[in-house]
Amino acid sequence: MAADAGRPAADALTRFVVDAAGVRGSALTLDATTATLLAARDYPPAIAAIVRELAVAAALLASALKFDGRLVLQAASQGPLKLVVVECDRGLALRATAQWDAEGVAALPTDASMKALAGGDPAARFIVALDRPGTQPYQGVVALPDGPVAAAIAHYLTTSEQVASRLAVASRGTRAAGWLLQRMPPPASSLPDDDTAREAAWQRIAAGDDEAAVTALLEGDDVESVLRTRFAWDDVRMLATAHPHAGCRCSEERVVRALRIAGRDEIEAAIAERGEVEVTCEFCNRRYVFAADVARALVGDAPTTPQ
Repeated sequence: MAADAGRPAADALTRFVVDAAGVRGSALTLDATTATLLAARDYPPAIAAIVRELAVAAALLASALKFDGRLVLQAASQGPLKLVVVECDRGLALRATAQWDAEGVAALPTDASMKALAGGDPAARFIVALDRPGTQPYQGVVALPDGPVAAAIAHYLTTSEQVASRLAVASRGTRAAGWLLQRMPPPASSLPDDDTAREAAWQRIAAGDDEAAVTALLEGDDVESVLRTRFAWDDVRMLATAHPHAGCRCSEERVVRALRIAGRDEIEAAIAERGEVEVTCEFCNRRYVFAADVARALVGDAPTTPQ
């Protein structure tokens, strides 16, 4: 195991490989990132926990998939939790938003599951989407799980991505942690006996206690000691550590584009109501304010810049 592991920063994703077993994985802790994501809105405790855990899952998946674009985790229902969206890009920049019925959420326990927050809506769905530049977005849709969200995502990876996977996530206070294990495809030179040994190794590793590893990360144990405990019978090779962070994609340019698409009628309606046009990012809560003449100029002949 690498000697440079040490105690990680609170927001860190460490990749590792168990070469002999053909297993790769990532261990992740988030603290400041989730605090920033949640600071944009007054989230009820149950929804805040869901956002934290989805942020961990999104970062782990985005790191494992290694693609250009964005990974989106989304749940929608007609119940108290109307919508929750967490996005993560290749650089592990995260953003999140949610919509909910305050009265309905307040009537539920603070540790309510996503399915409970959906209020029994049979049409509620959980979506894993990949948005790659220049291609049609891909969506994998599954029913909301009865148990942890991690189980639904691991099922998605095993069925849609055809990668045997184990995923565990948990949160406590502002801190959240996660753990992803995946079975790597055998090398081209693999022999039948090698495949048998790798299968046995995967079954042994998959039977281990992933939740205990995540709990240790939540309690502040360093990644190296967690890996040493979890893989007591295996040699683990630690790879590079990445640092997820909160990062919204909103910008003045995007807002101007959206207002031009909305058109003159909507701009005039906003001006009539407020005397100006105000756009608030649903993710980071940043406000973009346009004076009436500036907003009108956006749909005129000459382009302009918001003030």
